Amino acid sequence: MLIYSLKMKVEPSDTSYMPSLVRVSAGNSFSTLQELVAVSISSRDTIVTLLTDVHEVCPKYGRISLEIFTFTLN
Repeated sequence: MLIYSLKMKVEPSDTSYMPSLVRVSAGNSFSTLQELVAVSISSRDTIVTLLTDVHEVCPKYGRISLEIFTFTLN
């Protein structure tokens, strides 16, 4: 499989599900997944580039992990 670029659309106004960090991992099996990139997302982003200029064959398995941080200050 070839992936030339991977982008994600986010909606900044939806603060309940807006990810602050996205990790992309790949490997030849789920037990050998290795992180390729960790992308921080700002509250103003709408299109986030996760991978670009990939010129090699991607492994068989991939995972995209979203981390959503929400907190309330008292």
